Amino acid sequence: MKALLDEWRSLQNEAIDIVNDLSEDDLTQQFHPDLSPIGWHLGHCVFIELYWIREQCLNEVTDDELKSLYFPELSPKPSRGNVIPDKQTLLAWTKNSQQENRDLIETLLSENNANTLLENNFLIHFFIQHYCQHIETMMMVLTERQQQKDHKEITRTDY
Repeated sequence: MKALLDEWRSLQNEAIDIVNDLSEDDLTQQFHPDLSPIGWHLGHCVFIELYWIREQCLNEVTDDELKSLYFPELSPKPSRGNVIPDKQTLLAWTKNSQQENRDLIETLLSENNANTLLENNFLIHFFIQHYCQHIETMMMVLTERQQQKDHKEITRTDY
């Protein structure tokens, strides 16, 4: 199980590293109509952890403001960049929440919690796959961003 927790942590860190390298504008910009801003993807991954651990396993209520931003069906893609927290706030919330979520999962598993989401480490596997999906999408956003920058450079120098 330690290997799974380490893999999850590694993917959490990878997503944070992507955001660390971005400007505030690049964090919130939608570079393609089908792709959400990178900052939204990071926040969404953390929110999904909160939702499944706290609401589904611990029966806590998830903040409605977070739901309205990070549940895709409640947050229209074109407006997501306008409501993402600033970079420092997003990163601080992310790091704090991720640590709390890992601690909660470890506690639940050590208590032999009977929640079916924890059987066979299902929830950890889900989080790993979810992060992989969103990191791949974040890389697609970065590719689109670079293509737009390259296009602008070509357009400026093409007389």
